[in-house]
Amino acid sequence: MVVKTDPAKAVRQAQDLIKECNRVLLNDANDLPQAFEQSADVLELLAAMDWIVLEGGGDPKAEAATTAAELRAVAAGGGQFAKNLADPASARFLMEGSAERAVLLSPKEIEAARTPADGWKRDQLAA
Repeated sequence: MVVKTDPAKAVRQAQDLIKECNRVLLNDANDLPQAFEQSADVLELLAAMDWIVLEGGGDPKAEAATTAAELRAVAAGGGQFAKNLADPASARFLMEGSAERAVLLSPKEIEAARTPADGWKRDQLAA
């Protein structure tokens, strides 16, 4: 027995799944900065307690401080990442039933847009 699925219902179900996936992704992205900050704190704590040893020698506290600073920089970027995901203008992460049309180029148009093997001449670039 073949069961027919209403295409509109299938699209709504797909939208709901995508929205749920986006919600989970956004929640995880919001947690990233805190995870990196906490990792940096633990690293600095371990270095202060002299629990870090470097195989090749060197100053563990200096290396821990450098790595902690890098983790904090990543945390700041993670916060921006979460803000970008939450931005309504981000069509990749929000699906509200509107779709943008994609323009597909013909093979001739693609070939015409390619850079010549010897590069573009100055007068071609100016045109």
